[in-house]
Amino acid sequence: MSQPVSPYTYALLAAGVWGVSPLLEKLGLARADPMIGLIFRCTGVLIGMIPLFFFVPDLGSGFRSAGLRSALCFMASGFLASVVGQVFALNALKRADASGVSPVMGAWPLFVALFGILFLGEPLSVRRLSGAALIVFGVWLLRV
Repeated sequence: MSQPVSPYTYALLAAGVWGVSPLLEKLGLARADPMIGLIFRCTGVLIGMIPLFFFVPDLGSGFRSAGLRSALCFMASGFLASVVGQVFALNALKRADASGVSPVMGAWPLFVALFGILFLGEPLSVRRLSGAALIVFGVWLLRV
């Protein structure tokens, strides 16, 4: 029997994929406006989603069991991250080096920690504060 994949392995794989994405966007922005880039990016998402409907088993029952609140949370997340945030990110990439602005954009875990504490009641700890401070310090180091 195979071992289940660690959540940290998935997180590392996601980070690697997300590390390539701004480089591709920077290359695409060489000749395209950020809004055109966003349209092409979202088209790529749509193309990537189509096979899921054919290859993910029991997708229909998943839609029914998710409920309205979950659906609205995911739609709001998609709008914020894939439209609003991406508009800002593409404009930043268009105007600066990918290696300069990506670390700043990569400071999002700091905001997750802060908002998790404020809005989800997640615990505030020395470890979490230290991690947040290291994120700020790391972004500062990469921006200098």
